[in-house]
Amino acid sequence: MIRSIFIICSFCLLATFGGAVLPACGQEAELQQEYKIKAAFLLNFPKFIRWPQSSGYTDSNSLSVCLLGEDSFGDALSTIDGRMVGKKQVELLYLDAPEQATGCDILFVSDSERGQLDTIGRVLQGSPVLTVSDIRGYADSGGIIEFVRKDNRISFRINLKKARQEGFEINSSLLTLASDVIQ
Repeated sequence: MIRSIFIICSFCLLATFGGAVLPACGQEAELQQEYKIKAAFLLNFPKFIRWPQSSGYTDSNSLSVCLLGEDSFGDALSTIDGRMVGKKQVELLYLDAPEQATGCDILFVSDSERGQLDTIGRVLQGSPVLTVSDIRGYADSGGIIEFVRKDNRISFRINLKKARQEGFEINSSLLTLASDVIQ
């Protein structure tokens, strides 16, 4: 119980104070900071989400975080590779095609894949893959989590309807942190 409260408080502090506010500096440095924040969110989302029983997620010792498309994260994403989330070690994978994503736990869809969203949705239909992107309107078009920039902060929208259709359970603490929840 105390550990759960600590995790929730840590995540809240990260989202509120720990870098979620973008610094007023050069565009390149600001972009690097933005993707560091997004990488931290990717590392923390699993603490607040329960994967479907059929996924085998609970039986695995690893958490596969996959990137489909061009890598805008730079060094930021590599900082989570090998880290522990609970008892799972993060395994970072770079994908070339949507068909490779069916074995991922979390899939980040890069902006370069904007034209393939329908294909990605079809390929992953019924698969226990948590889809995340910063493509504008991603949550409205069938993605589960969409990063958004609001008031010079990085936040996220959650498509709770889609998450539930795919069998995910999202903790109310995470829903509270979201800037928008699509029912």
